[in-house]
Amino acid sequence: LARRLADGAATAMRLTKRAAYQGLHLDFTTHLDQVSSHFVLAAKSPEHREGVNAFLEKRKPDFRV
Repeated sequence: LARRLADGAATAMRLTKRAAYQGLHLDFTTHLDQVSSHFVLAAKSPEHREGVNAFLEKRKPDFRV
């Protein structure tokens, strides 16, 4: 599990960890707004493009972009 997480997209992992931490300190509605913002940031990342391209090309993604 640790290897799979380490090989994943760093931006998505960073935003997920941030959202989890913020969720402990925010009300539900504010937290949903934050998660939506994180989703937009992740979707604009080069790692997202690599993940989509890898999926379409049926290959493993290389997130070291």
